[in-house]
Amino acid sequence: MTEASGGRLKLVSNFDTKAEVERYIRSKRIPGTFVLPRYFMTNFTAPQMLKKAEDGIFTVLCGDNAEFPLIDTEADTSNYVVAAIRNYPKVLGKQILAASDYYGPARIISEFEEVTGKKDRVN
Repeated sequence: MTEASGGRLKLVSNFDTKAEVERYIRSKRIPGTFVLPRYFMTNFTAPQMLKKAEDGIFTVLCGDNAEFPLIDTEADTSNYVVAAIRNYPKVLGKQILAASDYYGPARIISEFEEVTGKKDRVN
């Protein structure tokens, strides 16, 4: 995601691909509203975000003060799409940044502990 993030995120190329699609649609002057889901909550099952130790405890691999705009794509995406449709033409040509909320590591761990019943940690 080098271009879309101004070079800050180098390993998330799918964001650049989405930006390329948006540029293409705009270049063809096709009317549209762009719903941009932020970071998927399901990505935390990926090895680069969560690490499970031999004792079964999860570690969130990010900085203590980091906050992520996370979205539960299955539960929340339709809310943003419906809002875009209901607010046409006011949102025509705009980007809608879709996130359920901003989550820091402590909150992520807390919710994992609540669901799994196990003590976890931030690294």
